[in-house]
Amino acid sequence: MSPHTARLRARLAEIDEQFILLQKERTTIQNALAALTYPVLTLPAEITSEIFAQCIVREGGPRHPSPAEAPLLFTHVCRTWRDIAVHDSKLWTDFRIRFCPGQCRGHPYVQTYLERAGTRPLVMDIAYEESETTTESLPLPILLQDIIRRSSQWREVTLRLHPSTLEENFQSEMDFSALETLTILTGDKDRRLSSPVGAFAAALKLRVVKLQIRYMSPHMFTLPWSQLTQLHVKNSVLKEAFEILRLAPALVRCIFMSILTNIHGSPGLFSLPPHLQLKSLTVGDPGGCPLLDFLTLPNLEKLQVSPIHVNSQLSSLLSFLTRSPEVSQFVQSPGYCALEPDDMVALFMAMPKLAELRFRVQSPTHVDTILRNLRDSPSFLPCIQTITLQIPYDRDDGYNLEAIQANVLSQALSARWSSASDTATLWDFSLVWVEEDISLLSVEEEYGDILEDELEVALEELQIGIEKLLLDEQLLKLKSEGMVIHIGTQKEEYEDDEEY
Repeated sequence: MSPHTARLRARLAEIDEQFILLQKERTTIQNALAALTYPVLTLPAEITSEIFAQCIVREGGPRHPSPAEAPLLFTHVCRTWRDIAVHDSKLWTDFRIRFCPGQCRGHPYVQTYLERAGTRPLVMDIAYEESETTTESLPLPILLQDIIRRSSQWREVTLRLHPSTLEENFQSEMDFSALETLTILTGDKDRRLSSPVGAFAAALKLRVVKLQIRYMSPHMFTLPWSQLTQLHVKNSVLKEAFEILRLAPALVRCIFMSILTNIHGSPGLFSLPPHLQLKSLTVGDPGGCPLLDFLTLPNLEKLQVSPIHVNSQLSSLLSFLTRSPEVSQFVQSPGYCALEPDDMVALFMAMPKLAELRFRVQSPTHVDTILRNLRDSPSFLPCIQTITLQIPYDRDDGYNLEAIQANVLSQALSARWSSASDTATLWDFSLVWVEEDISLLSVEEEYGDILEDELEVALEELQIGIEKLLLDEQLLKLKSEGMVIHIGTQKEEYEDDEEY
C-alpha cells in the first residue's frame, strides 16, 4: 500500500470518529431542547384559549378570514397552539364572506370556520352579488346554501343581498331560534320587494334590526315586530314608518333615515298613540316628511335630527318637544344651524332637562349668544352638563374667532361650574372649528388654488388665536379645578351612507 493511500485511509478513519462524536453531540442538543419549557406553553389551555379570543378583532364587524390574522394565525405558530385553536369552537364563529360571480372571497377558509365552530351561534357578514350578464336566476353557491341551512345557528347576521335573492331564499318561515341581531342591505335602490319575506317571523330572540330596503313595508317583510327593542330603517315612506311604530311598542331606540311623504288626506287619520318605551330617536333628512308632527314620545331621552328639522321645520320640532318633555340629549346631524339667534335660544329653552348638547352653529355669533345666555340666565339650559359646539369656515368672515370674547367664554363657564349655582355643573365644554376639505367643496376650478391658499392662511390665524384664548387665566383655573375644556379644530367628517 502506497504512502498516499495510507494517508487517505487514516483520514477517513478520523472523519468516521468525528462523525460519531458529532452525532452524539447532536443527540445531546436535541434532548436539551426537548427538555426546555417555554413559559407561554405552561399556561393552562383554557387561559391560552381566552387570550386567543381576546386577540380576534371584532371592531367594525366580522372580517374576511386571513391566515395573517387570528384565529388562523395561531394554527401556524406551534403544534400546541394549533391544537388549542383548532379545538376551541368559539374562535371560529365570526367571519365575513363575499360571493361574486365566478369567485368567492374567504373560501375555502369559511368552510374551515364552519367545521370548527361546530354548533355554536354564528356572527356573519354575507354579501352575494348576482351576475349582471344574465337575467336568469342562478342557483346559490353551495357554500352559501350550507350557511343558510345553518339558520338555527345565526346569532348576529348582516345580509347584503339583491331583493330577488332575498325573496327566493327567505320567503317561508325558517328556524332562526338563536338570531338576536339582523341587518339586511339590498343593493338595488329602485327595486322593491315584490314577494313577502317571512323567514324571520318566528325569530323569538330577535331584538335589533337594521333594514335598508327600498320602500320597506312591514307587510312585505315580516318580523316579530312586537319584541324589537332597536330598529334602524333606511329608504322608507311615512305611512310605513307609522305602521312600524304601531307594530313595535317595545322599541327603545329607533332610527329613521330618508323617509318620504306618501300621505294624502287628513293627517289626523294617521295620528299615533304615545309611544311609551322609546328613549332614543334619530330622524334623518325628512325630504318633506313631517314625521315629528305625528309623534308623542313622553319618555324620549335622546333626540338626533337633521339640519332641515332645525332650519326649515322649527315650529314642528318645537311642537314635538312639548309632547316629549324628557329630552336630555340633543344632537344635530352634519350640517349647520341657520336659525336666528333668538330662534336658536327658543329651541334650547324647549328642552329644560337637556344635559348633553352637540350642535353645529352657523357662525361664532351663535356661540356668543349661547355663552351669554349661560352666563346671564339660570333658566337657560339649567341641567346642561356637556356641550359640544362646531363652527364652519365662512368665505366672507373666515373662522371669525374675534366674535368669541375670552371674558364672555370664561364667565359663562365659571357661572355653570360654580357649586353655588342653582344650575347643574357644566363639566365638559368643547368648541371646535371645522377644517373644510377643499376637495369636497363645490367651487369653480380656476378658483380652487386661491381657496386652498385662503383656507391655509385662515387656519394658521385660527390656531394662533386659539392658543391665545387658551391662555386666559380663568380658563386655566377652571381646567386646573377639573373642568374639561377643549378648544381647537377638527377635520370635516361626512357620514357613510352605507351604500351597498
